[in-house]
Amino acid sequence: MTWRLIQNHLISIVAVQNASDASPVLSFTPTACPDLAQARELHPGLTKLWDAVRHDFWTTLIPPRPSRA
Repeated sequence: MTWRLIQNHLISIVAVQNASDASPVLSFTPTACPDLAQARELHPGLTKLWDAVRHDFWTTLIPPRPSRA
């Protein structure tokens, strides 16, 4: 999965690859990458993937706080 952060904290979906062999599943032109909400609408069968992208985005944007020992 390739995504990038665009203006106003939107997630732009660039490409989706098969995890087992890296073959392309979805790809978009650089000028027509959907944001995450649009990708969900275009490909609702990939809900678990979109949820993982959202989780990855928030983990990247706001990393977990280190635990205190």
